[in-house]
Amino acid sequence: MGGLRREVEKLKKKIGSHRWDLRCPECGWEIALYGDVPVDLIVYEWEQGVPRQQRGPSSVPPGVVALCEHDHPAGEFIEKRSGLPLSDPVVSGFGETSAPRLEDGV
Repeated sequence: MGGLRREVEKLKKKIGSHRWDLRCPECGWEIALYGDVPVDLIVYEWEQGVPRQQRGPSSVPPGVVALCEHDHPAGEFIEKRSGLPLSDPVVSGFGETSAPRLEDGV
């Protein structure tokens, strides 16, 4: 049993760096999510455009589904540590700041 407990603790530490504490700027609703939330949001959006019979079971965590089904847009939620919207490239990791530029020779 001690081995299992040790493994759970290792996983908690590993996941801890991927915790997202989000707050709705409109109503103040808060949610804590784990994993790669920006990627999960993209997957959720993609799944909405594919007929249910053509896609397999969703890989989107239930918390991200709750975030997307909230009354206010998920991308506008504030990431509490930075104070920036989830859609901001600094927070999400997507956008011009993270993409290599062609003139850099990449």
